[in-house]
Amino acid sequence: MGGAIESVQITDLKENTYYALIHLSVAGRAVSIDSRPSDAIALALRTKSPIYVAKAVLEASSVLQQTEEGKEPDFANVSKEKWAEILEKMSPEDFKYKM
Repeated sequence: MGGAIESVQITDLKENTYYALIHLSVAGRAVSIDSRPSDAIALALRTKSPIYVAKAVLEASSVLQQTEEGKEPDFANVSKEKWAEILEKMSPEDFKYKM
């Protein structure tokens, strides 16, 4: 394709199914393509591209609901190391992507 991965975005979580986009730069043009989140994350990790997750996805995700009961989760203070740990523990089955 001759393109470069600019970033990956986990855009939505509906009925326990995650949705993602891969943002590419192809011949100077910005192109976004749908992807399985597991594939998008794998590509981002291999190319050291940023991974963005929509706030609504974070709030709905049971993976990050590790705060004390009764307190609102604070996703702004999740460290890069914690994100790496969370992503390493995930498998393709966690995303249950449907096209």
